[in-house]
Amino acid sequence: MKKYLVLAVIAFFCTISANAQMTKEGKVYKINTETLCNTKGYKGTTPLVVSIEGNQISDIEVPRNQEGPKYMKMVYDGLIAKYVGMKIKDVETNNVDAVTGATFTSKAVIDNVKAAVKYFKENK
Repeated sequence: MKKYLVLAVIAFFCTISANAQMTKEGKVYKINTETLCNTKGYKGTTPLVVSIEGNQISDIEVPRNQEGPKYMKMVYDGLIAKYVGMKIKDVETNNVDAVTGATFTSKAVIDNVKAAVKYFKENK
């Protein structure tokens, strides 16, 4: 009996990790880019959780990362806010400018948003 329980638990966790990049909460898909994009910011990777509802980005969360809070605030206010409300079809063709003084972090955020949208389109 224990053996079957252990196998069931292992199978459950394998299923979760196989699609851990995208979850669905009601009508909102949340894509975690932690394993989708490895573009580095100034101090390391800058994963995001991109929420898509309908055909537009409804929110972008910034999990804990190694970038400085000052730079992440600059990028959040000057870059991430521009993506919220954007239609997913426009993400790849719309040129969103990097934030001056936080170029590496900006590039990482742009690549993460594009990776999330690509993953969403391929796996929705």
